[in-house]
Amino acid sequence: MDGYLSQVEKNGDVDATRRGNVMARERMIVLFDLSAKYKALPDRTSNKSERLLGYFTLHADDTPP
Repeated sequence: MDGYLSQVEKNGDVDATRRGNVMARERMIVLFDLSAKYKALPDRTSNKSERLLGYFTLHADDTPP
């Protein structure tokens, strides 16, 4: 994540919301990559507390439902 952000933002100025969204999507990349490696299906990867508060990254932490 830090490697990616340092490439797209040379000055290192990335706000907390943007950083959080990148981290959430990176977690899904790792989960889906491992599921492909082990020929498995990721299931129930969302965070219930984030869901209840209404804060989650669509198509990242909340994927699949």
